[in-house]
Amino acid sequence: MAEELILFFLRKLSEQLNEEGELLSGVHEDIEWIKNELQAMVAFLRDVHRTQQRDKRVGRWAEEVRKLVYDAEDIIDEFLIRMENPRWNFIKHLQTRHQVGSQIQKVKKRVMEVKERRDRYNWLHIAQENTPGIMRASSTGFGAATPFFQVDDIVGIEVHVEQLVELLIEGKSDRRQVISVFGMGGLGKTTLAKEVYKRVKTDFDCYSWVFLSQSCNLRDVLQRILFGLKESKNEPAMEVMDVMNEGLLQEMIYNYLQDKMYLIVFDDVWDTEIWEELKHALPRERGQIILTTRIQDIASSVEDGCYIYHLHPLTHELAWKLFCKKAFRRMKACPEDLRGLAESIVNRCGGLPLAIVAIAGLLSSKGTNARDWQHVLDTLDWELNHDRDLDRLHKTLLLSYNHLPFYLKYCFLHIGLFPADYEIGRKRLIRMWVAEGFVEKSRSKTDEEVANHYFLKLIRGSMIQPITLPARDVVKACRVHDQMRDVAAYMLKQEMFGAALEAGDKEMEGRPRRLSIYDNAKNLPSNMGNLKLRSFLMFKITELSSSNLLKIFEELKLVRVLDLQGVPIERLPGEVGSLIHLRYLNLRGTFIKCLPKQLKSLRNLQTLDIRNTNLTSLPTGINRLQQLRHLHIASFCDREKGFLKMPKGKKWLKNLQTLSGVEPDEDLLKELRSLTNLRKLYIGGMNKTNSEELWVSLGEMKSLRSFTMVADSSPERPQVESLSRPPPSLEKLKLQVSMTRLPKWFVSLRYLHTLYLLKNFLVEDPFPILQQLPNLFVLILASSAFLSTEICCRSGGFPKLTLLRILGMENWRRWMPIEEGTMPNLRVSIFYFALRLDVPTEGSGKHP
Repeated sequence: MAEELILFFLRKLSEQLNEEGELLSGVHEDIEWIKNELQAMVAFLRDVHRTQQRDKRVGRWAEEVRKLVYDAEDIIDEFLIRMENPRWNFIKHLQTRHQVGSQIQKVKKRVMEVKERRDRYNWLHIAQENTPGIMRASSTGFGAATPFFQVDDIVGIEVHVEQLVELLIEGKSDRRQVISVFGMGGLGKTTLAKEVYKRVKTDFDCYSWVFLSQSCNLRDVLQRILFGLKESKNEPAMEVMDVMNEGLLQEMIYNYLQDKMYLIVFDDVWDTEIWEELKHALPRERGQIILTTRIQDIASSVEDGCYIYHLHPLTHELAWKLFCKKAFRRMKACPEDLRGLAESIVNRCGGLPLAIVAIAGLLSSKGTNARDWQHVLDTLDWELNHDRDLDRLHKTLLLSYNHLPFYLKYCFLHIGLFPADYEIGRKRLIRMWVAEGFVEKSRSKTDEEVANHYFLKLIRGSMIQPITLPARDVVKACRVHDQMRDVAAYMLKQEMFGAALEAGDKEMEGRPRRLSIYDNAKNLPSNMGNLKLRSFLMFKITELSSSNLLKIFEELKLVRVLDLQGVPIERLPGEVGSLIHLRYLNLRGTFIKCLPKQLKSLRNLQTLDIRNTNLTSLPTGINRLQQLRHLHIASFCDREKGFLKMPKGKKWLKNLQTLSGVEPDEDLLKELRSLTNLRKLYIGGMNKTNSEELWVSLGEMKSLRSFTMVADSSPERPQVESLSRPPPSLEKLKLQVSMTRLPKWFVSLRYLHTLYLLKNFLVEDPFPILQQLPNLFVLILASSAFLSTEICCRSGGFPKLTLLRILGMENWRRWMPIEEGTMPNLRVSIFYFALRLDVPTEGSGKHP
């Protein structure tokens, strides 16, 4: 992955030259020279990769390139820190420029040496001579993709086989049908397709099976299709096929299949481009095609009306049955003294048949000694490289990783820093990626929107598992399958990308750029300062001494991401102000009581999360952090604790996208309208006096997607009806403010999908207005949101509502009969503390 590292460094370097051009002016030409040479190395490494070259000398050379890039990155980042020292005079700055110039000259010399070594050995020329037909990586038959388990080994597969056989037989018609079998690597897609193919192929006039590798080319695939079709009819292959170009082969296949009922399986498809070419060779009449893939975008886009057959991991019951079948071939049941270990192993396999069969097969050769089993469980990482079946499992899963573009590889590896089975919040993750610089700039999208696109691509590529909000099928978080996490852990080490410590090691091996600490923070690595870490994360920490806390802030000078969520600390050292590269600081759930004034020095800070802490004020200068994008001060569930005010004075927050949990002053209310990038606003302590300025600002906030307002306890309530023009793109709204009736502007909220109304004390029934909202999915009414004794819904109301929750409505007496066609998509309805509710009698209408 050396080429990916160089590309990442080059992109980061371009951003630094743009942002820090004045500071880097003295070394600008040398840096540009290094950039050009590294770009040439990227081209070379890609050529080597394309030739499938595996020369160990290339690997060692790539390792030298990696170290060189790390050193160059460190020199520039450290130079920027030294130039920030406000106490230095002109002479000191001049000396520093000279020193860094000397260091960059040494890097130039190393670049030249690495370049000369590449030219001297001429690896690419050797590779091309030894690899005729570079792109010929496709094959017929099952050998290239056949797993090492048979169909009889997999419990539960018969149901899938029968369903697909039925689809194929009943789907025979005058129109081509495509079935995409989709799921992560190791689920048994090839085994399933193979069994279906064996059962139905003779029902077709001709058939062919083609395995597609990640590097196959069109001509080779077309030849294999034609060869297989002819072989299925016992016809000899045509010698002229070897000299035909793609166009002639497409035409020959098309003509051959005319008027025939054909079946073709394309196994392990990685790219939609090759399918776009292949489909021109396949008549739209009378054909059946099975396609297996790990990538959801391919499964869903190959053909209009394509049938997607989504394979999922085995249930625990089926996984246990399969494990016992393979591990205890003779006994056919798990001995009681091994049950605990066996359960742990099955859980680690995560329902993945390939993993279960491989590990159970290994354990079947170990007998039934509990100590031997425990040893295998403890040394699975070693076994991956020394057991044939486990090695094949590892390589199968590694294919998915290798297929990713470099920016997605980095995002996936970053996820590997989180603990096993950890629920990783989507927004938390993508803000880390942005802070690390993994995200490519876009003119039309924010960095966070691009990062969210990356997140969804990892899901669609079966790299991570989504955790969704059922009401809207929106992904709020993700987990990593245990076996894919093993891939991430392996690559973290291979690429020196990062490391995760579950116990306090005194010294770290290698040179990882990112570090996460689990459970025990008593012994931070003694050489942590030498690692030049860019990300530092802590999980499940119950104690962190003052000395170790200080060590973190003194030794992580180059850190960009610092996540201390849930760590029991009460103060933040003033040394935080020296972390000028810091872009992401997460203190959520800590015991921090105040923030140091040095926080104002974090000129690159993008995200500050201080929710659920013991803070009572914000430090002076926080309103001058011009790069700040996300400021999370308080969460909605803690609204009764009150809100914090921004320091007085002008707010330099033009890049702010999230402002959550703030009590505004007059200055902030006026400046809100200038925050054109603001997408989420959560504001508290509102009353009639300060809300007038807010209504004016809200009308100008065209990018706002989420708005939450909580009124203070004064009798002078905010006049919500005074808002004449709500934000046009509003999607989520929470209001805890008294009002007699819903304002008229509610009917204009055509993009609103989620609405919370709390303590509103509405006298008029809100449902006649709410039921008109065309995209409302979630409606929550709580804590005397309305005082009406009756509510009524009309036919056609709430067309998309899936979740209705009504809580704490003591006055609500009667739900009028609900007409047919109301709430047609309602999945969940919850009524709590509606003590006097009279439900419509049977026959009087429909009710949830």
